[in-house]
Amino acid sequence: MMRAIRTHQPESDQRAFTLIELLVSMAIIAIIAAVTVIGVRTVAEDAKISSAKNTIAAVLDNARGLAMKENTVVMVVFRAKFINDRTQVVEAVTAKYSGASYVNGGLLGSGLVDRFLPIETVAARELPKGIAVAGPHYDTNRNDLWVASSNLIFNRTGEMAGAILAVMFGPDGTMIRDNPRTDAVQSWVDFNARSDFSQYGAVRQRRNGSDFWPEDTILNDAAFVTCDMGIDVHPTQGGNITQYFCHFNEDDEPYVIPVPFLAVFNEDEVRELYDTSGWNVGVDKLEDLSDYLNTNADPIYFNRYTGVVMK
Repeated sequence: MMRAIRTHQPESDQRAFTLIELLVSMAIIAIIAAVTVIGVRTVAEDAKISSAKNTIAAVLDNARGLAMKENTVVMVVFRAKFINDRTQVVEAVTAKYSGASYVNGGLLGSGLVDRFLPIETVAARELPKGIAVAGPHYDTNRNDLWVASSNLIFNRTGEMAGAILAVMFGPDGTMIRDNPRTDAVQSWVDFNARSDFSQYGAVRQRRNGSDFWPEDTILNDAAFVTCDMGIDVHPTQGGNITQYFCHFNEDDEPYVIPVPFLAVFNEDEVRELYDTSGWNVGVDKLEDLSDYLNTNADPIYFNRYTGVVMK
């Protein structure tokens, strides 16, 4: 019987990893891990944007339906709010015209201002953390400038405040910028239902042809120091006319800025890409945001004839 002959390879011929091969393998593994992390992060951020757009579209569709159902003016406003001391989100609040209009105190010139109230039966909807909304800032006579929802956390450090943006629907469901049933030049949402402006000076309510001052009107001129949204001259104080549109604190009730379309964007990404140290001076914040949004905006448009959200 023949036995199989086993050959023994000399120890000197057995091959192991060299240091260079080991380092190359580790580098490849590190690259794959980094690409995987970036890919997962990108997918997660895209999912947040998609979720925000779906939420906004649903809120806008519902608001449009309510405007037609109740034969009134309804708008959706995007307001920053705290969910804890160090975290904020942007919420979409549905409000309707209250039937009351106020006479502006005069700093912006005489004119009516419409008061809107949140619809109690429609819950506010929160957007994912880190996601903000923006709209074209046409009041500056520039078609490339955007204004975004405020970041209350950074407002504490003196950063230029953002605004409360609004999408307004008329009784026929079309998207509008002014209330067709009044001569109002601006609109605001009375979030606390106290008939006050919580930041920007007194207003007078017109009732039965006479004017009176609401009892809880609050005056606060400190706002004129830090906010600049693109217009340099305030008619009486040498400040900025757009102060009245700036959202400094969570409870502020500034004039809203109606916009014809919206952009949904990742604010955290913007803050990583730009030097934010100058965002409390001039319009640096507006310029950087606009630079980003003009390239990366993910807009929500509306049919110009029906007001329906274009998906």
